Amino acid sequence: MFDRIYLGDRAIKKIEFDLWSKQIRIQVNLISRIAYGTTEWNFYDNEDLEDGYFVFSGVSFFNITPNGSIPDDYIISIITDNVNVEYFESTIVAVGQIPNTNSGDIDNIGECQIFIRYKDSWIENKLKEKIIE
Repeated sequence: MFDRIYLGDRAIKKIEFDLWSKQIRIQVNLISRIAYGTTEWNFYDNEDLEDGYFVFSGVSFFNITPNGSIPDDYIISIITDNVNVEYFESTIVAVGQIPNTNSGDIDNIGECQIFIRYKDSWIENKLKEKIIE
């Protein structure tokens, strides 16, 4: 899913949970895609998705660390591994609000991680329409 995605200077806007459907949607202010046949973004914007979503389906595990963090800023990286024939795992590292270890208040800015184990994933536009590669 992430082969053609460029997320430089892109930020997480929203995380939505559909618990009955076991789906998680992460909205990003702008999802850019790398043109077919190339390996670099080069400011290609023909397939940009403003306020697009990463959708994870068949979710069996979700975690944000440090506990209590709110990832609401720039995405640093996304790493995806194929765990076995059934599941994938993605770690999204982003800047966000993190708890103060002394007071517990969320008053620090720092790096946090979103970890998701899931069966399938895709991207959607802001109208939540699935984008076919």
